[in-house]
Amino acid sequence: MIGDLSFRHRLHGGLRLAVSATLVLLLASACGPEPAETATAIQERWIAEDPEVVFDPAESFERIVRFEWLLGAGDEWSAFRVVNHEGGLRRTREGVEVPFAPRFLKLQRPADFEARDVQAVEVEISGAERGHLQLFWSGAGEPYYSPERMIQVPVQGAPVVTFDVSAHPRWQGAIRHLSVTPTTAPGQTVVVRAIRGIQRRIDPDTLVGLVARPWKVELDDDLRNALLAPPGLALVKTLDVPRGSRLRLAFGVLPRAAEPVAFRVAVRSGEAEPVALLERRLEAASEPGWTEAEIDLAPYAGRRVTLMLETTAEDTDLARRIPVWANPEVVAPAGAATRPNIILVSIDTLRADRMSAYGHSRPTTPGLEAWVRDTGVRFEKVVAPSPWTLPSHVSLFSGLDAARHGVNFAAPAGPSVVTLAERLRAGGYSTAAFTAGAYLNPEFGLAQGFDVFRARQEAPSTEDVGELERGIAEVRAWLAEAPATPFFLFFHTYEVHVPYRARSPYFEQFGGDPSRLPPGLAISTRKVAADERDGFLDRKQFVFTEQRLREGVEIGAADQDLVGLSYDSGIAAMDHHVSRLFADLASLGLDSDTVVVLTSDHGEMLGEHGLAAHGYLYDENLLVPLLLSLPGGRRAGTVVPDQVRLIDVFPTLLELAGLEAEPGIDGQSLLPLLADSAGGQREVRHREAWSYAASSNHGLSLRHADRWKYIFRNAVWPPTQGKEELYDLRRDPREGEDLAASSGRSAGLRAEVRKYLESRAAGLRVRFTNSGTSTLVGTLSGPMVKLAGVTSHDLSCPCLRWLGGQSLRFEVPPGEEITVNLEQAGSERLVIAGELADGAGGSFRHTVDAGRLERSLELAHDGSRWVRGTTGVAAAAGPSAVRIRFWWQGERRFRGETPVEDAELQEQLRALGYLN
Repeated sequence: MIGDLSFRHRLHGGLRLAVSATLVLLLASACGPEPAETATAIQERWIAEDPEVVFDPAESFERIVRFEWLLGAGDEWSAFRVVNHEGGLRRTREGVEVPFAPRFLKLQRPADFEARDVQAVEVEISGAERGHLQLFWSGAGEPYYSPERMIQVPVQGAPVVTFDVSAHPRWQGAIRHLSVTPTTAPGQTVVVRAIRGIQRRIDPDTLVGLVARPWKVELDDDLRNALLAPPGLALVKTLDVPRGSRLRLAFGVLPRAAEPVAFRVAVRSGEAEPVALLERRLEAASEPGWTEAEIDLAPYAGRRVTLMLETTAEDTDLARRIPVWANPEVVAPAGAATRPNIILVSIDTLRADRMSAYGHSRPTTPGLEAWVRDTGVRFEKVVAPSPWTLPSHVSLFSGLDAARHGVNFAAPAGPSVVTLAERLRAGGYSTAAFTAGAYLNPEFGLAQGFDVFRARQEAPSTEDVGELERGIAEVRAWLAEAPATPFFLFFHTYEVHVPYRARSPYFEQFGGDPSRLPPGLAISTRKVAADERDGFLDRKQFVFTEQRLREGVEIGAADQDLVGLSYDSGIAAMDHHVSRLFADLASLGLDSDTVVVLTSDHGEMLGEHGLAAHGYLYDENLLVPLLLSLPGGRRAGTVVPDQVRLIDVFPTLLELAGLEAEPGIDGQSLLPLLADSAGGQREVRHREAWSYAASSNHGLSLRHADRWKYIFRNAVWPPTQGKEELYDLRRDPREGEDLAASSGRSAGLRAEVRKYLESRAAGLRVRFTNSGTSTLVGTLSGPMVKLAGVTSHDLSCPCLRWLGGQSLRFEVPPGEEITVNLEQAGSERLVIAGELADGAGGSFRHTVDAGRLERSLELAHDGSRWVRGTTGVAAAAGPSAVRIRFWWQGERRFRGETPVEDAELQEQLRALGYLN
């Protein structure tokens, strides 16, 4: 059935705006008696297609500079007054150098503008690597400094700090003074270059495009699918109302508004006047998040009606506030449930062998042990596709190996990665995620397909013990609101991740002395400086941290036992809360029709092999738990011994939902293994498992037939270039005896791994072929040339050398052909320059525009000169013994590492040990 959603609006002195968008409804017409059972299903979505783009007012509005004060030039500095100045202030051509002052030095100056004309204040700075920036303002007759008229923003090296002042309730009237506190961090000197007032405006034509499409809109760290609804605009939909149906939606204001906005839902039946079903005046300044609403449509059952969603406000300036409606949908009884609900829980950094459910000597997971024994299936050997969070979760959500999807660096997954949530939502599921943020923040692309994506974007501190509890409280609240079924719920926590804290009473129960790791002290990690002598491998070390986890003291040998004790106590704390959540499912009546999966993205090194944390390819990093509970506890107590992969979860859950997996994915459903395990003898069918650690330069591992473990370093920097390790896991499960040099198996495994990388590793390829008699030498430079991410599957010579910055030198001797993969390739340009060592034919210098490279590009030496063209063009110029070819391998997705600009997100990543 096809419905029509229309927008009607009058604005700008009589200009009429009318937009229509056709939506495919998920409802079959309601008729017949009420169903005997009361499973509730989505009958109609107003936002049928999952939006791909997050709405950003700053990008959608015209940016107008209302004032600009340049502190390093002109006469603006003379208007400033310095408060709490204690010496050391220095003015340069670039700006004013401001050192930290114990009483917080302030730069203050008079101003003369109306608050309504400035929506943001920008401060251009340098040197602000930590701490906060503060902005104060006042009107005529008001004191200069008041906490009621102040905004504080964390700074993490960003060149421009933006204060969205229009969202503050006290940003109003005439502004007569502004002052800035440039640094709150001891020992830090900040250069303030400029202060600007920014006005944001939007024209009617742009507004038409904004309201004609759905967006993802974030309010208070809660991302939802939403429709923009400027005051005076009505979203109108005509539909047939099923029996027992309700209208569910949420609403809010973006950004946080200083003045109230009225929201109204009305219904019109036939020619009658509209009747208000909901009227709510939202004080957005004090209610910054989403407001939920549910409206009973039973009085209109069986009738064709028109629903209208409207907003009104005294101030209609869209730059100051944009009302939004989120996920409007009609739900109704759907009879007996035919598809299960799905709950997927990811416990970040949970190593399987530290769980008593997997045989650990300490009772770290008694609750999960009992739960899986009574209701679930335990998979004994589960291999993660990557040893860190982002790529492993992309694989979990897509069924693709990490080398294949290419999201192996701090860059977001592209929309071409089809996720589990997208597939389930398209199949009629309600979808919601509650994550602990960081690399599970919407900025990294994993919000695709979710109706609700709530990221707890909070930096952990030594005092913070509530991230998991807050997340579970959000999940309980969502489940208690009786979401439409079937639903897909994803939950993620960093409870087990660094910083480790002594979780009581478990730390004490495991034999820990609380005085050695008291409250306020934690164990975190610090990156070890990359060293050319080991090929720039990424390594970490454990450190003691305190306060806001800013500094760390390396942990000595005498305190190494605290690492395992605190890690295990975190697992036990997780077990306590998560197993109680699972027990709640029965009281909510969800246990009989819900699939529950608990797993992890990777494990953790706790000193094994002399290593800390994760990013490596040993089993302590790669073997993760996988517990599966089927509806009604089917197969309860089953243990599956086969080696499986985290990528197998994706097709398994789709099969349970009655949906087909994407063609060509790497994962396979686990359900056949369960079918075979019912009594009698069965053949164990291990699945070969690939794991990729590109961003740490540790390479690729192949866990073969649950016996042979092969690791190949595809980094290009000597001396680790091409290094390999081989372990017999049956004899040596802790991977202590490297057999690569002595075993005859290495050659075959090396060929298998090289073939895999050649065909699957995504990125921009550069192939150097030298069939001549002289060495080809030169440089390759550009943003895509980075220490991590320059790899090769066939490098047989020490041909590449890091020059620092964004540049490498190549020296390809006669008779060699090598292929370099730039795995962090984006849309930037590369510059390649070089010559033959004997000087024949001159030199070359060319720019390769990666963003425009549709076909392969070739540089060739025809014996006397260098020729450039697409493949075949260069060859046509004459025979050539030396060639350089560029082309995109695999599906082309720009994945160059994206700098994190959100200061709060940076702080969270730093606290979790991802940023130094």
